[in-house]
Amino acid sequence: MTNLEEIDKSLNDWKFYELHSIMGKKWNLLILIAIYEDIHTFSWIMKAIPKINTSILTKRLNELVNKWFITKTSKIWYNLSEKWNLLMEWLESLKQRVIETGRDKQIEKYKKIK
Repeated sequence: MTNLEEIDKSLNDWKFYELHSIMGKKWNLLILIAIYEDIHTFSWIMKAIPKINTSILTKRLNELVNKWFITKTSKIWYNLSEKWNLLMEWLESLKQRVIETGRDKQIEKYKKIK
C-alpha cells in the first residue's frame, strides 16, 4: 500500500469523521482547552469564554460528555477523558512548535492583510 493509499484509508476511518464533527463545532475546542487549563466548572468555563451563551455551553458540554470527550465527575465538575488529555498535550506541543518556528508571526501578518 502506498503512502497516499494509507492516508486515504485513515481519512475514511469513521473515527476521523467523528473527531472532525466534534472539533468542527463552534466553541468545542475552546471548551476542551479551558478544561485542559484547569477550568472545570460550568461557571468558570462561562467566564473563560465570555462570548458563549449558557444554552450553547450546556448543549456543548452535554454533547462532549455523551461522546466521551469529557467526563462529568460531579454535578458541576468536568474533566477531559484520558484520550483527550493526551490529545491536548499533543496540541500544546504543536502550538509550541508553531511559536518556535515563528509561524505564529506569519499568521498574525496574514490576519492584518485580510
